[in-house]
Amino acid sequence: MKRRLTSILATDMAGYTRVVERDEAGSLQRLKDIRDQIVSPRIAAASGRVVKLTGNGALFKLSTRSGVPSTCSAPLQIATPPCPTRAAFTSAQA
Repeated sequence: MKRRLTSILATDMAGYTRVVERDEAGSLQRLKDIRDQIVSPRIAAASGRVVKLTGNGALFKLSTRSGVPSTCSAPLQIATPPCPTRAAFTSAQA
């Protein structure tokens, strides 16, 4: 069996509950827009795929090419005020 290096990117929105409590419909639409306009194109460009979506976060499987995980996570952290996105990634053999 051939093994390969894979990266996992985990995202989570800090303060999600507080923001959704103030404006549920608007917050959910904004989250969907961010996912459609920013996240999905970045993940696709990195030859990645969505593993799991949650209410305030997601798990993505990405290529391990140099810089790919940070290239995907940095725009998420910029695009989500007033609810900053936390992002963490790790690499392992799969």
